Amino acid sequence: MEKKTIALLLVILALALTTSVLAYTLLNQNPKESEETQTRAFIFEFPPNTQKIVDYTLVVNITFTIEEDKLKTVAYVNDNVYSQFKFLCLGFDSNNNTILDLADAVDIMYADNLTRSGGLLPGGPILLPMVPKYPSDFHTCVFDGARHIYNATFPLAKVNRDLIQMVYQEEDGAYACVIFHFDLEWK
Repeated sequence: MEKKTIALLLVILALALTTSVLAYTLLNQNPKESEETQTRAFIFEFPPNTQKIVDYTLVVNITFTIEEDKLKTVAYVNDNVYSQFKFLCLGFDSNNNTILDLADAVDIMYADNLTRSGGLLPGGPILLPMVPKYPSDFHTCVFDGARHIYNATFPLAKVNRDLIQMVYQEEDGAYACVIFHFDLEWK
């Protein structure tokens, strides 16, 4: 009987050791996706007294995702009136001088899927140059009757990981703006 008890204890010990090694291995593996993809989401609200685009609280829900060497963005803007003259602009500190200024080139994403470059005024509207708009190769905008949905992809080489200015604007000058840090890291 002692030999059977010892054999049973050895089998239980072997199973426990195997289970522990397997659990350790599984728990300490990092999924490939989490190493290559990072995401941050923000919601910005602009009450009617802070903007003149809509007569209700304008909400911009924007998500940033880093995938390989690109920054992908999706922005939902609850503006329920379509106009080809409305646009979303993301201004990055592209020259890495830790301030947002006219030296930082910005690409304007119009609701009609056209674009052009503009000038970045810190905390203010985008300066619109007198140059024609042209078809965008980096963004799309879909209007679903209740909101504008902007999708854009930027090369990481153009983006400073620390500072961004988001502007939603009409060409007549009405705008909503916020400057923030989006704290994503990449190599």
